Amino acid sequence: MELRTELLTQPQLEREISSIINFLQCKGKHDLVVSYGWGCDLDVNELYQEKPLPLLELHSFIVQSIQLGIFAVGKADLYINSQDEEIGFVLCHESNVHVTTQNRELAQEVASEWAERGYSYYEIALKS
Repeated sequence: MELRTELLTQPQLEREISSIINFLQCKGKHDLVVSYGWGCDLDVNELYQEKPLPLLELHSFIVQSIQLGIFAVGKADLYINSQDEEIGFVLCHESNVHVTTQNRELAQEVASEWAERGYSYYEIALKS
């Protein structure tokens, strides 16, 4: 299943980075796979190339990507997936956040956290 937040402000999106890191840490997802997507300032051949990344390095990876002008929060896509493929997040170019998982409990936990922060969200039907 996939859930998406409503459009978020720049400060909300930036806070979501820490929230995603905290969520993944609490769930024991210490090994990630990240990739740059639409809107990132890279050669097309460098987009959607998965790179293993320890969770503890995610924040500095994002900060460095912003500083280098590769990624802009709310204007480009950054895919953050657990290495075991149980859950994935997208910091989306449309100024929202996506979560994808087949684990309904994990999706509900993310949705509950979003609701606590006052975010509206909706479910996207995934193709079989």
